[in-house]
Amino acid sequence: MHFQIPEHYMAYLALSISIIGLLILKFASDSIAPGISKIDLIDTNSIGRNVRICGNISNIHRFDKGSLLITVNDGSGEIDVYVPYSIAKIIDNKIFSSREIDVIGEVNIYNGRLEIVVRNLNSIRLKNDNTGLEPK
Repeated sequence: MHFQIPEHYMAYLALSISIIGLLILKFASDSIAPGISKIDLIDTNSIGRNVRICGNISNIHRFDKGSLLITVNDGSGEIDVYVPYSIAKIIDNKIFSSREIDVIGEVNIYNGRLEIVVRNLNSIRLKNDNTGLEPK
């Protein structure tokens, strides 16, 4: 006895499996963090890539509209980390005082300088703390 699946069912099955696979990739890629990069090794070849840095905060600037620019130094160099308002509005400056942080973000160039742009709150963590930054 031979069972044959109609062709239109096969198309639906293939589409369903493809969508499920894409969703799995999306969620898996969000949970995979890049390895830690030394700041002095981040250059124009890194633009558009996600990087992870750990270092001390040497400066914080809060813009009038609420976003933050944090300067991070890891001993090999310094780089600015831009935190958009949507994330910055729940971060308190006191948390950053003389703290080591772990940042994941995309390398961009702004006004001729390299910077890392943070995309979500979980991409900024206090060193040795897996909970992310505490909200205000």
